Amino acid sequence: MDERVRGTMDRQKEEAALVKRVSSHDADAFNELMLRFLPMIERYTFRLCRSTEITEDVVQETFLRLWQGADRYDPAKATLSTWLHRIAHNLCMDLFRKHQRLSPLPDDWEGELSDSTVNGTDNANTPQSAFEQHRKTAQVAEALDALPERQRSVLLLSYFQGFSNQEIGTIHDLSIAAVESLLARARRNLTKRLL
Repeated sequence: MDERVRGTMDRQKEEAALVKRVSSHDADAFNELMLRFLPMIERYTFRLCRSTEITEDVVQETFLRLWQGADRYDPAKATLSTWLHRIAHNLCMDLFRKHQRLSPLPDDWEGELSDSTVNGTDNANTPQSAFEQHRKTAQVAEALDALPERQRSVLLLSYFQGFSNQEIGTIHDLSIAAVESLLARARRNLTKRLL
């Protein structure tokens, strides 16, 4: 067995064991899972909702549901990361339906998107290149915001969160073929908006 595969399986077993402890209200296990998953759930939620305040509420509710419903997690159906992302995604979709669409992008969206799109390196060696990067980032953020929520979500899950099409299907309750179709439409629509 490949060393990477073995490591992934070991991590998933460990996470399942921690969730089992959380179902018995073990605060230490819960804190361990929060340390592991809170940053990625925050990033996804912020990119999807575009609001710091809403992100805080959704993330808090996501982890509250982990605390209260840990016994409903089935590691045979999905990884813990996929399960938590699905909870966060569903909470965001509930908000979208309730409010039709969230408010325009806040100023800190551009910085968040810029930080995550350049692989953690600073490509802005000159003021001109920094300005150009900022302009491109703003264009991408606006184009993403204009996409329908499902298309934006699958792009974020695929490109920013690193989920496979199968995991995205689990989060959205879609077949792999439907995810691939949705991703293709999202890419086409994003490209049109950026041209």
